[in-house]
Amino acid sequence: MPLHKGRRSKCKGDNNKKCCRHELTVMFKDLKGFEFIVYPKGFDAGYCKGRCPPRYNPAHHHALLQSLLWKEDRKRVPKPCCAPSKLDQLMIVYFDENDSTQLKVSYWKNIQVLECACS
Repeated sequence: MPLHKGRRSKCKGDNNKKCCRHELTVMFKDLKGFEFIVYPKGFDAGYCKGRCPPRYNPAHHHALLQSLLWKEDRKRVPKPCCAPSKLDQLMIVYFDENDSTQLKVSYWKNIQVLECACS
């Protein structure tokens, strides 16, 4: 049984109701407390949404097993849910709080959803 295949694409066609990645544009200027960020001004954070029918794009063997058990007894086992399966970091450039003429760089880990799977 094949496990998660890495679905980076947008939700298209018949799969648009099944678990997949959707775009989510974040503009830092619109978020209170994030005005200090110089770069990037915005980015596609992405999010996961959709149904997880039995055997559909399981993230791991446990998710596959859970989906099969759910199919047999829906009261006993919850259905797997659509969740990020691959995340990426984002480079942030901002002004130093102690010296406003200096720029600093940091990397925010696990902030961009790249792929989704049923977990």
